[in-house]
Amino acid sequence: MRSCEAQAIDGRVNIGGFAGILGYDFLKEAADGGTVSFDAKRGQLRVNEKEDDIVSACATWRDLPFNGRSYPVMDCGVYAMESCEGATALVDTAAPVTICNEALRDQAQLFPDFSAPDRTTTGVDGVQVPLVGAFAAGIRVGDKTKNVEFSMVPIAVADTPAMAALGFRKKPFILLGLDLLGDSFTFDFQHNELRFYSKSS
Repeated sequence: MRSCEAQAIDGRVNIGGFAGILGYDFLKEAADGGTVSFDAKRGQLRVNEKEDDIVSACATWRDLPFNGRSYPVMDCGVYAMESCEGATALVDTAAPVTICNEALRDQAQLFPDFSAPDRTTTGVDGVQVPLVGAFAAGIRVGDKTKNVEFSMVPIAVADTPAMAALGFRKKPFILLGLDLLGDSFTFDFQHNELRFYSKSS
């Protein structure tokens, strides 16, 4: 995908009857130092296309190496009855909901969400883990100069095997899902920026 022209591809893959979602390593290689934009409203994943929408905010990420791959992580603060500064946030474009571990829940003293539906999450190993509903008054992701703030954020709580494998069994950690990321955002691999948009008129 080395082209200066706009390209639209389906973010879902189906190989041998198994459905999946294109991972961060694929997106990084496809962008080849450029950008990958998610547009859920149009159902598109665009590679190195000019951005027409107005950038409303952006946050910087760094790569977390793991088993020969890398994952985009950011510094994170979560605020509820207490403050949890210095948490690690991983941008997970395969997660429909935002999930934190119990260490973050306990440190931030997240508010319980008694109206949350009963749900589970299934890891790559097939193990199902129940999700407990909670919410935060606010979340900040990014570094001191480039960061994004969200308010009144629903969060599912679970200690998943994937979190433990990444080394966050006891450290505050959160997976930023599509419910938080929204309908339109861009990975800029040249500047390690995650950009969010307000639509131009």
